[in-house]
Amino acid sequence: MGAFVGLVLSVLAIVVGVVLLVRSAFGNDDVSGARGVALDVTAPIAAAIGAPFRWAAAGVDMIDDHFRAVSRNRALQAQLEQAVPELVRARTLKRENARLKALLDLSEPNPRMIASARIVGGSPSSPSSTAVLSAGRRQGVAVGQPVREPSGLVGRVIETGSNAARVMLLTHVDSRVPVAMVRDGTPALVFGRNDALLEVKTVITDRNPFRPGDLLITSGAGGIYPPDVAVAVVVKPTVEGALARPAVAPEKLGFVIVEEPFVPRVTPTRKATLPEQRR
Repeated sequence: MGAFVGLVLSVLAIVVGVVLLVRSAFGNDDVSGARGVALDVTAPIAAAIGAPFRWAAAGVDMIDDHFRAVSRNRALQAQLEQAVPELVRARTLKRENARLKALLDLSEPNPRMIASARIVGGSPSSPSSTAVLSAGRRQGVAVGQPVREPSGLVGRVIETGSNAARVMLLTHVDSRVPVAMVRDGTPALVFGRNDALLEVKTVITDRNPFRPGDLLITSGAGGIYPPDVAVAVVVKPTVEGALARPAVAPEKLGFVIVEEPFVPRVTPTRKATLPEQRR
């Protein structure tokens, strides 16, 4: 039907053209008017005939643009999928470099450092609350040495091999650490509970001095652990003291350093002299 209509319109246009040619042979006055009428008649016809072709061309362009967009999106998606692992690796390396830098800054001015090593095994979240260190007797590690990282105390060495050692973490039930509260210097003891939290007790019996958010640091009392190292942060007060979370999360342990046990300085006291000795 479309082809037939197009044929009829074409024939009509030819007839009009022939009429115009005949009339042009007899006079120019009527020709210009006739040509104008023919133009008015044929213009819509030409537009109607050309419309399907224009629509078809526009459709082809739209389809082409769609496939190009799909192709570009697939290429961008492939680039994104390739970039995400690289970004994750870069962020991991950044965190590892920051940790190593902090460890280096901590260990450089510290003359008591024995070795730096990585936590390579153990069960920090199990009831044993121990971890395995990638350094042992050959690296100078010995039983009783404290273990720490830049953000706080980790525990102490309880067993050694030639190139490995076992560390008792603060969460171990046998762990005891003398601490002081930063806010007012209140002395206390931090006990392990074989779970994620620590128990804090103080010798003060008339009141509970602990508040949520209080920072507890090593006091140095009794030796082994050097003073002024972060140990825990109070979570909530209890009847007998408080519960606290370790400053260093056991499940996030990476590189640590082993130090010589802290030995408190003993100030010598003067002996009283007898009157006979003064003479």
